[in-house]
Amino acid sequence: MSTFETIPPYSEGTLEELKAKFGELKAAELTDTEGNSFGTALVKKPSGMIIGEFEKFVDRNPMKAREILIKGCVVYGKDVVMKWPQNSEPYSAAFDACAQMIPVGKATLKNV
Repeated sequence: MSTFETIPPYSEGTLEELKAKFGELKAAELTDTEGNSFGTALVKKPSGMIIGEFEKFVDRNPMKAREILIKGCVVYGKDVVMKWPQNSEPYSAAFDACAQMIPVGKATLKNV
């Protein structure tokens, strides 16, 4: 069993307060490859500014890029996530949740 601090459950009141402040949120259960849960974070879609900052660092300092995205997306559980080592599975799970919130368009390619 891991020794990482877990994110405490959020209340319905906290959820409603955060939704009023940030709009649409997603609940992200953060687990490692063995299925151990580290709690549920609430994440929001990153702003254009956060995405721009993330993209600036993604190639030259990937850990800094991850930190920028996590700080800009996690609205509940961030205090716990930021205590985890950046190379840990729980931290990577938080990054994955945030990365999934980045809006990505879709292109349909056709032969011409």
